[in-house]
Amino acid sequence: MGVLSNRTSGKFSLLDPLVKIVITWNRNVCYFCYIFGILGFVSLAYESVSSGVYISENALLPGLVHGQFNSESVAREFLTSIQEEASRESVVLAAPYRPPNSVFTPTNGGIALMLAFAKAFRSASYWAKDIIFLVTEHEHLGMEAWLEAYHRVSPAAGLVDSGDLKERAGSIQAAINLEIPEGRASYIDVKIEGLNGQLPNLDLVNLAHRLCRRERVQSTFKKRVDPYDGTSLEGFLENLETMLSMMSSQATGVPTGNHGFFHRFGIEAITLAGYYEPGMHHPIRYHELGR
Repeated sequence: MGVLSNRTSGKFSLLDPLVKIVITWNRNVCYFCYIFGILGFVSLAYESVSSGVYISENALLPGLVHGQFNSESVAREFLTSIQEEASRESVVLAAPYRPPNSVFTPTNGGIALMLAFAKAFRSASYWAKDIIFLVTEHEHLGMEAWLEAYHRVSPAAGLVDSGDLKERAGSIQAAINLEIPEGRASYIDVKIEGLNGQLPNLDLVNLAHRLCRRERVQSTFKKRVDPYDGTSLEGFLENLETMLSMMSSQATGVPTGNHGFFHRFGIEAITLAGYYEPGMHHPIRYHELGR
């Protein structure tokens, strides 16, 4: 303000009246901007103000269409020339192992589903990417150790010794972490918060929700479904609560699932966690989850 209010030159400036107003009402202006900023931030929870979600990456859209291609014999002829080529990219399908005495919800259902995937995928030789099936122990420590060993990252002294991996696949492009309980699940909660508040590509999150809707599987975020009317006061309060809950999770810096450690290496990843709530929805079958 010293430059703007310098009158030693004796010349009149058009900024002088504005400077006087700011100096006189500076406290009121600060209060106004502060309150206006809070109101603007809270209004993001209102459906008419916030922008809708969409998928901008066309590569993710094939999973949402109905396949009508029937020329299997022709495709197999072309596959014979590329089956021997090694893939340079990979996708990780992971599930944490939790012993019976664990304080966390068992994930035997996710491990069983992952093994069923592996059995089904072995009969197909046309995958464009390597598929890594990963089961880790000790929650976050196990996943962090595996990622450091896979990417040959040396841990700091005194931390977990990740060791070395004898085999590796291609560069990891995406990862899905399954936390499906044994038995029944009423809905799938999509977890996205990663280490230090990092978030995955929104396209991957939207794709998971859309595929769940296609298979008539109830999906949630923060264990909440979308309000019936987002423009109503009740819908606004629900959206605001969800938004604040996500912000609090990011502020802690602790990931909400093992997927969070993939973000550290620039890998898009989410966790699909199954929960059972009596009377909420019909139980989800493994067939629906697999699709």
